Amino acid sequence: MRSATGVPPVESGPRSSRPRGTRRRRPSRGGLLAVAAVLAVAAMTAAGCGGGSGGDGGEKGTRTTTPEERIVPDSQVTAGIATLEKQAGRVESLVATDPAAAEKVAADAQEHWLTFEGTVKKNETDMYLRFEDALSDLNLGAQKGSVEQVKRGATDLRQVAADYLAAHP
Repeated sequence: MRSATGVPPVESGPRSSRPRGTRRRRPSRGGLLAVAAVLAVAAMTAAGCGGGSGGDGGEKGTRTTTPEERIVPDSQVTAGIATLEKQAGRVESLVATDPAAAEKVAADAQEHWLTFEGTVKKNETDMYLRFEDALSDLNLGAQKGSVEQVKRGATDLRQVAADYLAAHP
């Protein structure tokens, strides 16, 4: 079959449903990145949820617990708070005379807090945040050598400790 010009038509397979003159749209780079990100998150979530043994006595999964997720007995929280209060008092007494020692004790207090903060967070979220703020003042004040900030942090820590222990004797 020839066209009106006498040239045979070129056959190129089935016709596209797109209007003539429009180009095929390629996926955007941003769209591809978004899909890749979703797939990566899904893969990480699936890997993190595995964790347990298959019931056949095999090895347990290796899921790391963050300090905020670690739940300890109330007795450990009570003892931990008592230690924090002593450490805060020590930071208060050292900050003006031995800033390096004050900074070390404040860092130790922060590390000690990590051993029981998950239970506090689970039991009393608002008090958990108050502990965090008090410890932040204690640490930043010790780093800067700020007697006022350390005093504020230690005072706040003692107050929230009393409030928590009153609610959880």
